[in-house]
Amino acid sequence: METPQTIGKYEVIEKIAVGGFGVIYKGWDPFIKRKVAIKMCATPDDEVRQRFQQEAQFVGNLVHRNITLVFDYGVEDEVPYIVQEFLSGYDLDELLKAGVVADETTIVSILLQICEGLEFAHNRGIVHRDIKPSNIRVLEDGTVKIMDFGIATSILAASKLTQTGIALGTAGYLAPEQIPGRTVDARTDIFALGVVAYELVTGVRPFESATLSNVLYKILNEEPQYPSESDISCSPGLEAIIRRCMAKEPDERYQTGAELVAGLRE
Repeated sequence: METPQTIGKYEVIEKIAVGGFGVIYKGWDPFIKRKVAIKMCATPDDEVRQRFQQEAQFVGNLVHRNITLVFDYGVEDEVPYIVQEFLSGYDLDELLKAGVVADETTIVSILLQICEGLEFAHNRGIVHRDIKPSNIRVLEDGTVKIMDFGIATSILAASKLTQTGIALGTAGYLAPEQIPGRTVDARTDIFALGVVAYELVTGVRPFESATLSNVLYKILNEEPQYPSESDISCSPGLEAIIRRCMAKEPDERYQTGAELVAGLRE
């Protein structure tokens, strides 16, 4: 896809990423005089485009310091696009690979901010469904932003897109109820956040295998090796939180983001 000079009223500075169904550009809003990120949905697939527009609708109404702000939605040459705030810093998966998220205070700060953003979304009827390190951005000042609500679903409204969500999430972060396509709710995101927390503490994912089927089997049937069962440093309190987040049964997890926030603050 050739880089355009403008998209709508926005000037295009450079291409910054290519994803599964689109391209992200760094842009400039000439009227408000600010940098923006412009996500273009390049695929002709109608369902993906519906999901793309749905993301704009969902996130456009979520104004919270820990959720990426959406400014605009439009269509350019029959290609839909979303304009959102341009984020500095690094994705959490980049920080994990660099080994710079090591101390527990930093880990808890990151988890708290993700959880507060999720609680805000959940209270407005939105489940993210794809919480993973590459969808979390840590800004230079330490602020954490949840990104990419592309497969989010509304708790309040039945969606024709919900049934296909299982194939879209990254396998290792799926909650057990997502695998057979059962109903998802806030506790689904809490499970995924537990997986992220486990990875931040141990440096590895709790459910890993060479094949997708084995990963899904482990999520449904096996417990990972927790820090107390190895020589990895982790306080008993944080390990207990991770274990509860990653309970196989939703009823055994934290039931709300607010409940988990309280546990993390302790």
